[in-house]
Amino acid sequence: MNYSVIIPAHNEEQYIGYTLESIVNQSVLPLEVIVVNDNSTDGTQHIIEEYILNYDFISIVNLQSNSKHLPGSKVIHAFNAGLALIKSDFDIIVKLDADLILPPDYFETIINA
Repeated sequence: MNYSVIIPAHNEEQYIGYTLESIVNQSVLPLEVIVVNDNSTDGTQHIIEEYILNYDFISIVNLQSNSKHLPGSKVIHAFNAGLALIKSDFDIIVKLDADLILPPDYFETIINA
């Protein structure tokens, strides 16, 4: 069973490395991970690019969205930008926050269920 992950991220320098590390250590790896860097002004993009160098299933989309705070809509816009680029051979699409740390068998457990 193939799964693809979309991660909207805005100024997640403090956490995105932990999230990506927990994904690359999954017992069942994703088909792809698309991180949508939504106008970050910190080191978020640099951290994502470091993972891209080592894992060919991780990619980045850079958005230049409005800096105005609109609860929820920025995340939806970022998710949809990732969704537009997702491969078509997935069984499950996963939207993750950029500050999550998953146990190594997280997706294996979901797939087995």
